[in-house]
Amino acid sequence: MPEPLRQNIQSNLAEHERALPSTTLPGQDSPAQEQPRDQQPCQAETRDLAAAISRLLAGEPIRSDGKLTVSVLAAEAAIARQRLYEHHREALTDFKTRAGGGPLVPNQQALQQRLDDVTTKIKKLEAEKQLMKDQIASLTVVVVELTHEAQAKNIIKLPPRRRRAK
Repeated sequence: MPEPLRQNIQSNLAEHERALPSTTLPGQDSPAQEQPRDQQPCQAETRDLAAAISRLLAGEPIRSDGKLTVSVLAAEAAIARQRLYEHHREALTDFKTRAGGGPLVPNQQALQQRLDDVTTKIKKLEAEKQLMKDQIASLTVVVVELTHEAQAKNIIKLPPRRRRAK
């Protein structure tokens, strides 16, 4: 194995070993049982993931086509997609949030414009509906008055009762 390659591997190995904490539980003299290395996120991996997120959001991908998807993020960070879901859920959630809040694509802009237009139309129709309700209430009063007048003309008044003299 060439010497530069060996040194590179040893430095990467040393960096990963420093990233893994060595903990001891109270009352123990030896380190606690640690998870295997492939099941722990290391600092270098987290740093690579953060850099990949920054590159993708800035629109400057190195290893991918630059789409804002989890698969592309995994490729950009050179991390297995499943590993992102298992060990980097917070970073993944942050990426999804930031990617979703980016500039609107033309289709989304058209949908947003349509939503605004429909909302304006709904407000206009609600105002017209209220005006019509008010007109109906006024006309109902007129109809009731006319009905009472018509009934009053159809009523025959009886002559006053005669009182008998005692």
